[in-house]
Amino acid sequence: MLKNDQGELTSGDKRKYTFIHLLKTRQLVKTTLLSALNWLALGMLSYGIQFGIQALSGNIFLNWFIFSVIGIPVSFGAIILTNVIGRRYTVVLTYVIATVGCVVVGIVQFIDTEHRGALTNGFALFASLGIGLAWGPVQVMTLELYPTVIRNIGYGFLNTFARIGAILGPQLAYLDQRVPGVMYFVCAAVSCCCILGTLALSETKGTELQDKIEMTIVRSDRAVNGVTRSDDHL
Repeated sequence: MLKNDQGELTSGDKRKYTFIHLLKTRQLVKTTLLSALNWLALGMLSYGIQFGIQALSGNIFLNWFIFSVIGIPVSFGAIILTNVIGRRYTVVLTYVIATVGCVVVGIVQFIDTEHRGALTNGFALFASLGIGLAWGPVQVMTLELYPTVIRNIGYGFLNTFARIGAILGPQLAYLDQRVPGVMYFVCAAVSCCCILGTLALSETKGTELQDKIEMTIVRSDRAVNGVTRSDDHL
């Protein structure tokens, strides 16, 4: 077994892979674009809601404490849901929670109600729970969707989109101070797009991880009266 493993290592693929390989096939283009939307939303919603805590009613320090502590049990819940119902449906569920919370907060910001402060705080926390729950499943699904040879490249590349979202999120929080509720409506719209995009991705729970990039090349076979032939290459 050791000799076989050594032989595979010495005769393995020695090509250098770059982020260009993330777009080598139609399936990889689909995976990269839809996953990039998820990562962008994670950064934007997380930082947008966190920077919006200062505008909530009540003690800002107590609010920060509650929003931070609530993420601990949520992390364990994400692990259980990911293994029970799968990665894709867990991500969809988290974005549904975030969407509902953001929509309610956005509506409450425009109406005059006696319990406006309590509703805003409660559903903002609800939206924060959803987006906090999404981090783990999105990361797992991203790693499992990419072949081994470009898995680390894909993870690092998509992580960049989360940082871009982290830049946009605080700007939405500042905009929300001028037009109350706008940030939450934007976050709800982004969450809805992520729901549709995630449903278009493949479920990776219980499936074998792909090792190499699968490419299908169609060539013409002139020797057989111009009949086309398809060859599968790894």
